[in-house]
Amino acid sequence: MKKQNFYFNFVRVYQLAVLVMMLLTGSVRMNAQPLSCIKGAVIVTLDGTTTPCTTTLTTDMFTQTSPAGATLSVGIVRAGFPSTNATVGSADVGKFLDVIITATVTVNGIVKTTICQAKAMVIDGTAPMIVAPTSKTLYCTQIGPNATPDPRVTGDLGLDNAALANDGSAMDCTMLMAADESFRDFPYMADCDKPFAAGFCFSDIRPRLAEEGEVTPLPCPEEFGPAVGLSVEDAAAAYAEISAAAADGDLTRFIIRLWKAKDHYGNESAAAYQVIFVKRASTANVIAPTPKIYNCSGADAVCNVLGVPSDLSPATTGWPTVTVGGQVLILNGTNSCN
Repeated sequence: MKKQNFYFNFVRVYQLAVLVMMLLTGSVRMNAQPLSCIKGAVIVTLDGTTTPCTTTLTTDMFTQTSPAGATLSVGIVRAGFPSTNATVGSADVGKFLDVIITATVTVNGIVKTTICQAKAMVIDGTAPMIVAPTSKTLYCTQIGPNATPDPRVTGDLGLDNAALANDGSAMDCTMLMAADESFRDFPYMADCDKPFAAGFCFSDIRPRLAEEGEVTPLPCPEEFGPAVGLSVEDAAAAYAEISAAAADGDLTRFIIRLWKAKDHYGNESAAAYQVIFVKRASTANVIAPTPKIYNCSGADAVCNVLGVPSDLSPATTGWPTVTVGGQVLILNGTNSCN
């Protein structure tokens, strides 16, 4: 029995000694887990939180397993050559990039390196930042009573260049010009003989209007804001613009146009608003015809035998005119503005 125990103990000691020697010579690693990369393309989203609309690839995006104690690095293949630069930007959106992961392990002063390859697809995850056109005033000669104002006349959507010039946090990584634009109009009408009143909204002016009936009250910002989809701040700013436009007493219609934009990846912008004003002709701007002089004692054939001009109609003596939106209108009853 003692002899058997001695033999058993000797074998165990010998096995332990061999294992120690193998560890010291690097023949055995405590963790033989290999380096392996994720199969298939890894989606990398640019979120616009860094400047200028970039993100840095990290090894944990692409590795499934890695050797214990290994130092990992990531690089991108550019123009057919591996690069240590792991930054992707807006120029990479829509591309499949070859990525190389490198694992470096030092055992007993010996450096061992293994690599695996992966793919990254870069997409845009940021919504366009837009700025609506500035407010526009039209006149009744430029648009029909129920017509939709043409953006080619009232202004088209643009990029928020101020936001783009900042730290990139407001940037659309694929730019707006390749995106879909849309708008929705919210029109508000008044009678031509009862234009909108400046400085008063419906709830303020209703008692006086019920008696006088001279003007049409503006909708209050707390009424049209939620209906249009404006924030409290934007509704207040729009109301201030509308009230200022109504100060001359000729505002008979205004349209709140809500703009949005969407890029190729389906990211939709926040809304931006524009106000379009439609004004009537003002009687204060009517100009009478120039004086018409007849010389009945001379050779003017327009005078009758009594020395009175035979035709005193406005077609002969002249019609009054009014300038509306830079256009001179002849007030002859056929093409007059509302």
